[in-house]
Amino acid sequence: MLGYELIGEKRLDLAVEVFKLNVEAYPDSFNLYDSLAEAYMNRGDRDLAIKNYEKSLEVKPKKLRRRGGADKAESWRVAQRPTSASGVPK
Repeated sequence: MLGYELIGEKRLDLAVEVFKLNVEAYPDSFNLYDSLAEAYMNRGDRDLAIKNYEKSLEVKPKKLRRRGGADKAESWRVAQRPTSASGVPK
């Protein structure tokens, strides 16, 4: 997929734009929101990554849901929290 090739080439702004176009064209595809979230995550846009991981879970059919997307969103939140001197999230 073009978007992932762009991520691999570190052309993150263009990767985000490609995934955004795909989401606009196929708004019911949970996988595209997950891919857009991954592009945002690689670009360092934490809030947008979390928003799109959560949107992918919203759109994903219940019978196919697993905790994967929720885990990604939560682990990204935890990883971005300020830490204490001992390295433990505050």
